[in-house]
Amino acid sequence: MKKFYLPILFIFCSVFLVSWANADECPNPVCISNIQVVDRTSNSARITWTTNVPATSQVRYWISNHNVLSEPNIPMNARTSHSITLNNLQPATTYFFKPVSVVNNFEATVPNGYSQFTTPSTSSQNAPVQISGESVGSITADSVTVTWTTNVPATSQVKYGLTTRNMAESSKNTNLTTSHRVILTGLSPRLPYYYQVLSEANGFSAQGSSRQFTTAAGPCTDPVCISGSQATNPTQTAVTIVWTTNVPADSQVKYGPTSRLGLQTPLDSAPKTSHSVNITGLNPGYTYYFEANSVSVTLNDFRARSSAIQVTMGGTIGSGGSITGDSGRDVSFGFKLTNPWTNVDDVFDVVDKLTDFLLTIAVPIAIILIIYAGILFLTSAGNPGKITQARTILWYVIVGFAVILIGKGFFLLIESVLNLGA
Repeated sequence: MKKFYLPILFIFCSVFLVSWANADECPNPVCISNIQVVDRTSNSARITWTTNVPATSQVRYWISNHNVLSEPNIPMNARTSHSITLNNLQPATTYFFKPVSVVNNFEATVPNGYSQFTTPSTSSQNAPVQISGESVGSITADSVTVTWTTNVPATSQVKYGLTTRNMAESSKNTNLTTSHRVILTGLSPRLPYYYQVLSEANGFSAQGSSRQFTTAAGPCTDPVCISGSQATNPTQTAVTIVWTTNVPADSQVKYGPTSRLGLQTPLDSAPKTSHSVNITGLNPGYTYYFEANSVSVTLNDFRARSSAIQVTMGGTIGSGGSITGDSGRDVSFGFKLTNPWTNVDDVFDVVDKLTDFLLTIAVPIAIILIIYAGILFLTSAGNPGKITQARTILWYVIVGFAVILIGKGFFLLIESVLNLGA
């Protein structure tokens, strides 16, 4: 007999679980579900619910003892998504309610009989304004949309400007809302703007934190304009840069392993509006920056440049003449000294190339001098002359390196300020 215990127990548990799982299923022709209370104020509330089939909408509600206070009219059109707003409620009061939907004279039952909600007090609606969710969107060259939310219905206004000390104000929208949206127009392209949202209600005012956005680039108004610049057909060692110009112009690409470029392709002097330049001999696995260049001879040699295009070549870093590091990845090894005076267009390029060249030769020289100073310390055997010499070498290395770095940083600062004002 014992061998039948387990099968009997299994059947009993299965029947119980199936019965329990189906206990909450509605067996009626129309069933109500997903009852919610939304948009509560001190004197109103909106009740929403759904039915499994199209039905009428009605809400019965009361304060106590199931004494029904009112029944809104039943809409003639049946639906599955229902919404009824209860008005003329009392502040800080608990209400009980029961949604009702009818199909073919059958009144739907409500799970758990009834639901309840409490209206907020009048003082909570006069609470101080609180701002949250500030963000920007739909950014163009001359406009942007600013959005935010408040805890109570309030006005909408935005302060904005290129600095936080001198900010203009948008016109105030006095329509009270909790979801705010202000469109700023008349902006300048490619500039960083600061903005701060403002809202007022019930004698209270609030302002958001200072935030920033940058407008998009505007349409090109130069004699020669480049558009559609992109990298195509990349391989491990080659890539093709294509672009178009609004007038016939020559074709050349400047490129390099950093955003400072440093290399350039041979000039294709044939005037055209659709340009394509193939660059080969690149290192696999390296990231390169490319800049399309076009000059129109008929327009006083005006040069147009594209924004930088960043491409990471396929393959493993350092193929050919490489060593394997601790990570097992091939890495390039060696020291390359190139002519710094190629691709020089103006005085900024001269200073930039010079500081880059000094940094390039300063690094190996500094390493050699540091090693030499270390050897002097180790072999000094307490000799004051050798110790002083080693300290002097280290001091010169530190000072020399600092001078080069400060000079480079000062140049970059001046260049960025001039580019900002351009």
